[in-house]
Amino acid sequence: MTTPSWNARNSGYPAHGAPAPQGGDGGYGPPPDPGAHGPIPPNAAAPGYPPPGYGPPDPGYPAYPGYAGSPAAPPLPTASYGQRVAAHLIDTAIMILMVAVIVAAGFGIAYVLTSDGPVERYVLISLVMLTFGAAFGATFCYRWLCHAKSGQTLGKRALGIQVVSLHTLRPPTKATSAWREVVYRVIGMGGSFIGALLDLLWPLWDEPKRQTLHDKAISTIVIEK
Repeated sequence: MTTPSWNARNSGYPAHGAPAPQGGDGGYGPPPDPGAHGPIPPNAAAPGYPPPGYGPPDPGYPAYPGYAGSPAAPPLPTASYGQRVAAHLIDTAIMILMVAVIVAAGFGIAYVLTSDGPVERYVLISLVMLTFGAAFGATFCYRWLCHAKSGQTLGKRALGIQVVSLHTLRPPTKATSAWREVVYRVIGMGGSFIGALLDLLWPLWDEPKRQTLHDKAISTIVIEK
């Protein structure tokens, strides 16, 4: 029985017993690629993709200082408690002298005003307020501007220590230094003598950074220069 011719034409393959088509050079066309339909080696890569496997290990992210399970030590040697107290006493003596000079000047002005006769009460009250305001402003600016400029008041300079920011390890900016001084004054005035004493003693048990309370509030430390 003969196979219908339409079967050979439509199947795309030569009919049974028909001669195989030959190429232009008399051969039977290029041999099939053995790898096209053969088994894929286990380590072979798919076309257009990198070979399988793992690349170099991820370097990861550096650990954030202070989160290794214990308080991180500051990157620079901190000032000793004795150095901080000695510098504080020197600065306190300087500020007392500044206040004394300003108050003496206020009393001198009051004496001149009253030497020619009685003056209005509001004049004396205004003079007193101006005198104490000048004393407060002078002592505030002394610590604020010295810390913002170099991190050193005269007392700290004498003891070889310096205030720096924990984030930059440089003297605090004017804004940071001003806030540091505000917190220092608020602790001293809000808690009176107890607050000031607690702030002064805090570095004794604050290891390893040895910060006061106003240091902690603004993230500053005192280091050896």
